[in-house]
Amino acid sequence: MKNLPQVNEVMADKAYPSRENCQIVADKNGEPFLHFKENAISAAKGKPAWKISYYGYTDNEKEWMEIYYQREIVEAVFSSIKSTGKLIVFHRYLELPKQFRNTTME
Repeated sequence: MKNLPQVNEVMADKAYPSRENCQIVADKNGEPFLHFKENAISAAKGKPAWKISYYGYTDNEKEWMEIYYQREIVEAVFSSIKSTGKLIVFHRYLELPKQFRNTTME
């Protein structure tokens, strides 16, 4: 990510919520949605984006998780491609016209 000139929203699971990663996203004008571990604390330790993101999560957990949930949709798409070699469109996640629901794209 360091080589990207700019990012928008960045979602990452519990393996990636470091202060450094959080600050890298913010420095590239992005908004980090890094899933915090249960023992995470707000101390910035020189990375102000961490504290902002941490309180964004703790103060508005429901709204924050709605945005973070987009990551799960992307993960489901990649999982379907890996397991079947095809992109399976889940109408449960995507608002598609009826003629495209329950179909497989090859």
